Amino acid sequence: MQLSTSEHEELRATCRKLLSRNATSERIRELSNSRTGEDDALWKQIADLGWTTIAIPEKFDGIGQGLVELAILAEEFGRSLQPSPIVSSSVATWVIQRHGTDNLRSQCLPQLASGEAIASWGLEGPGDNGPLTISAGRVSGRRLYVPEARLASHLVVDAHLDGKQVLAVVDTNAEGVTIERQHTLDLTRRYYAVAFDSTPVTGDGLLSSDDAHRDLFRAGVVLQCAESVGVARRLVDMTVDYVSTRRQFDRPIGSFQAIKHRIADMYIQLEGSVVATEEAAWAVEHRRSDADVSVHVAKSWTGRSASAIASDSLQLHGGIAFTWEHDLHLFLRRAKVNELLLGSPAWHDEQLFSALAAGIA
Repeated sequence: MQLSTSEHEELRATCRKLLSRNATSERIRELSNSRTGEDDALWKQIADLGWTTIAIPEKFDGIGQGLVELAILAEEFGRSLQPSPIVSSSVATWVIQRHGTDNLRSQCLPQLASGEAIASWGLEGPGDNGPLTISAGRVSGRRLYVPEARLASHLVVDAHLDGKQVLAVVDTNAEGVTIERQHTLDLTRRYYAVAFDSTPVTGDGLLSSDDAHRDLFRAGVVLQCAESVGVARRLVDMTVDYVSTRRQFDRPIGSFQAIKHRIADMYIQLEGSVVATEEAAWAVEHRRSDADVSVHVAKSWTGRSASAIASDSLQLHGGIAFTWEHDLHLFLRRAKVNELLLGSPAWHDEQLFSALAAGIA
């Protein structure tokens, strides 16, 4: 399987070039202290470059690509910690184009493609007050840790309808929607608690295919893993640069064998994360029967590895990395939050073992 093409490398290079100019350390810290955390000028550039159209079919003004290409974007945005809603919106957009009715897709996708609209998504997790329920065309309940919900015009959320699990596409401007900021360890991204109180949902806004809920979870985990790969890659680069320039006993500390071995271990963990995430993106996009297994492997490995790389980077940088002014703690925070959201590595291990025992793998 060859995932890297010239088009992929061009996408990666363009994304990195844009973010190197617009996601400096100073800018990221400025955005983290702003009211919305969003960079409107950058969002316009993202839309102009067509990145909002990646997962959208051509007949809805998209370019008809998929999760593999979205993972490249997610990695680069994770590498820079840029708090754009492009990743969360891409997850929701990908699910709508894959499982939405023709009416829903024609209503939502052109606006999402142009960047005029932003979507986000949420699934039931620890602390939620049970599943969302739909009755008489109205949804009620609450979802926690919904990324960039304040910026979204539509949310894709899981719900129960007549005893069946479905996804509902909800207009955030509809009656009964309440959005409140949630503060997390991650200072560079905004999460929200979203409550629905008899909020209307149209029939076209229901995604009821058997795989819709699983695909939302799978896509969310894959792009989260891709972000963590970006975080880990940036930490490895930062650490290699530091140990190559920091001198002790008249030589760079990176020349000491113990440091070399530590860096090598970090690189092995990073490359394992890259392979696992690419495999999961490919498996989910192409509806492979072992897609769930690939997703669990990716999150189990990448969740642990990104946090471990952050810890090693902290140790190898020494005292300077423990200061507020140094950026390393921002990457550590993103790695730790990504490790725990959408299932901890231990939880994914359990799901993987269950799948293996059932013979799915």
